[in-house]
Amino acid sequence: GCGWLYLLMTVWLSMYASISSHSLGVRLRTRYVRLPIPSMEQLYGISSKLQEFEKQGLQKMFRLPFGPQGTPQWDAPRAGVAAPSMLPPGSSDGPTAQER
Repeated sequence: GCGWLYLLMTVWLSMYASISSHSLGVRLRTRYVRLPIPSMEQLYGISSKLQEFEKQGLQKMFRLPFGPQGTPQWDAPRAGVAAPSMLPPGSSDGPTAQER
């Protein structure tokens, strides 16, 4: 009698553990791990930055990403005045309002 009860409880608890672990896995994949889908505004913001990258010319496009050239100007923050460390050596504070 006790052996059958132990077997029944073991099977029942193992099935419960399997179902709850699978449901937790589904929740993790759908709510917490899924990459966010960008909005159209975010996509338009990226395209304008790519246009700025294309305007800089082939010499700057194929430069080494490190060394004396520094970070390219199109990589600088767009709002306000760019930080001095974000600009290449010998450049100004970034594009003026008319150039944007």
